[in-house]
Amino acid sequence: MAHIVVISRIQVKHGQREAALEALREEIEASHHEDGVVKFALHEDPEDALKLLMVEVYRAEEDIDSHYKQPYFLELVNRMGELFDGLPTADRFVGLPFGDPAKGQLA
Repeated sequence: MAHIVVISRIQVKHGQREAALEALREEIEASHHEDGVVKFALHEDPEDALKLLMVEVYRAEEDIDSHYKQPYFLELVNRMGELFDGLPTADRFVGLPFGDPAKGQLA
């Protein structure tokens, strides 16, 4: 089965960038230890430092379910209203392995 990719868009509140990045760093570093996490990476818009993109790659749907139950994820959820301007969007995708597998897939 193909890995599942979750793309989340995050808009950070003005004045909360450093606190948001620290909270996200803690969640990302902890998530890297989950067996079902293949990749978990944060990116920022080069023209707007308050606009972030999270790319998460999981082995299977149950790995996403497990991630959403982790205490560090729940801690971040509890702080979203403080740190983010609205809730992040999160869309799920599966890869279409076209071309060179090393370049045509995220994992």
